[in-house]
Amino acid sequence: MSTKGQSAAAAPGRWRSFLRLLGRACAAASVATVFKVGRFALPGFVVTVIWIVLIILVIILLAWIVHLAGGGLFELRLGHFRLQIGVT
Repeated sequence: MSTKGQSAAAAPGRWRSFLRLLGRACAAASVATVFKVGRFALPGFVVTVIWIVLIILVIILLAWIVHLAGGGLFELRLGHFRLQIGVT
């Protein structure tokens, strides 16, 4: 199949270069992010899960500290809006 001003012989060569370019793009997209920790290599997904677990543990630790301290009261007033949160 030729287009205006191009020969039919040029089309297969252009198709091969497109496939090579597509292959390089797919190969680059398939490379996973890896974090090196000492001698170990951790995938990016594992590092993300570790961060989420750590954040949840910090929230639980802060809630436990507030509980041991006897709780707290948060009161916010903005015009007619009033928000009260009490924790024990």
